Amino acid sequence: MKKQFDHRVMSSLRLYLDHRLLNSGQAYYDATGKFYPVNNEYTSRYTYALPYKQLVNDEAVEGATVMTGVYVNSNFVTPGTSGLLNINHYNGTVDFDSDMSSHEITGSFSVKEASTYLSTEADEKLVFQNRYFKNSRYNQTLSGLQPNTYSLPAVFIKKRGGANKPFALGNNDMARIDVRAVVIADNPYTADGIASVFKDTHWRRFDFVDDPPFDIRGGYTGSAYNYTGETNNALTGPLIESVNESTIQARGDYQSINNDLNVTFLDFEINYIRSH
Repeated sequence: MKKQFDHRVMSSLRLYLDHRLLNSGQAYYDATGKFYPVNNEYTSRYTYALPYKQLVNDEAVEGATVMTGVYVNSNFVTPGTSGLLNINHYNGTVDFDSDMSSHEITGSFSVKEASTYLSTEADEKLVFQNRYFKNSRYNQTLSGLQPNTYSLPAVFIKKRGGANKPFALGNNDMARIDVRAVVIADNPYTADGIASVFKDTHWRRFDFVDDPPFDIRGGYTGSAYNYTGETNNALTGPLIESVNESTIQARGDYQSINNDLNVTFLDFEINYIRSH
């Protein structure tokens, strides 16, 4: 199916919120690390992962280190050379076209303090699932994180509904999309910080980013991604008309919530005048 309006809004909103967290919130830290073998997701690819995810991939984030290559036995290689196929900053992985387990693979990078994901899962499943790992900023025993795991803190962005209402002649509608960001953190300071950055997007517009320079899996193959270079100053994009924060109590459907988790909901109302 051709990309539709809702697809464009959701993918662009994720990139916008990610950029706001990193740039306005300075929600990242610098690190170095070793890549470890993990389960290969695709045939003819050998995947190696860091004990961290997600990594900063936005060149527009001032002061952040965007990893554009890795060191193989102290030799710096970039995608398209020495068998390196891509760098997936979202998964904290690199793919090679041959087995590199006998080599040491290392890198320097910035780690997001909050990973962002698009999701269609129910709130309850997001809160109770057990696939969360804390980024190993202070861990002593390190290993690679599997691609199908989530790191904390995490922000899950999901569409809740919407409607089109007539706005003007010529098939012009006011399109509304309701979006929820489920923030799951391991401490209240981080949860409150994410909520504060998101609430500050009230009455701001974000641009459509339809063709970011990632491969089909979200990987970096040599073309830099710069959020501000992909946008048009957000003068005509969708408008975030409201952002409302709520939290959950350990009762009812949530009475078994893990006491180590801090869960916050941010509900966005997004409007855009469009013709169809």
